[in-house]
Amino acid sequence: DLIGFGWSPLFESVLSLRAVAQPKRTPMHLPWARRCRELLPEELHREIEELIRPFDRYVPGTFEVGLTGDRPGWDDELAAFRALGDDVVAWELSLAVAGSGCPAADDDPVRIQDPGRRDAILRDAAAGGREALARAILDDPGAVRDRYARLLERYWDLAFGAEWERILPRIEAEVTDGARALVTQGVPGLVEELLPEGRWDAATSAIVVDKDWDGACDVSERGPLLFVPTVYGW
Repeated sequence: DLIGFGWSPLFESVLSLRAVAQPKRTPMHLPWARRCRELLPEELHREIEELIRPFDRYVPGTFEVGLTGDRPGWDDELAAFRALGDDVVAWELSLAVAGSGCPAADDDPVRIQDPGRRDAILRDAAAGGREALARAILDDPGAVRDRYARLLERYWDLAFGAEWERILPRIEAEVTDGARALVTQGVPGLVEELLPEGRWDAATSAIVVDKDWDGACDVSERGPLLFVPTVYGW
């Protein structure tokens, strides 16, 4: 009961944009990157380069607003993204732009107001050539949020809306397979089926995945744990 399945056209669109911004990162997505060269105007490609390329290590959680497991629609997801608070937007985007990756387990969006934190973000972003974007995020996160929303809206209308319709049946099939494994084999079978990099720890009733980021989440307190199939995630 603590495990669910879901998908998100908004989150998948951002993942696919990473393939457009950095086509060499995931060579299996080169056909889509090339297709977008034909579908998208040059000035939109420049916007993608500036706003999406920083997501090489970490995709901000702001784009996961639709991961609720109940067929979220594109318009509803985009509206939810536009309604996010400034501190959350600044905190999440700064993690990517500063190159720090996933947040620490004890981190919190309100810390974005700390002057020392802001100085560190600007220093780290400058080292990666992203100081201007970092400063805009810290000074006016609402304006930057709207800029991302306009980019995503244009990308959806010009290219990814049709692509989402093409890949959605594959994502739905993965959800069906995962649900079947959960019902017939339990959580251990689900982990074996879906998470080759994970393992089930029966002693602690935990799914353990080895990552650089170190943290723990009590699903019984914060659940459900949502499995999200993706075509463009990797």
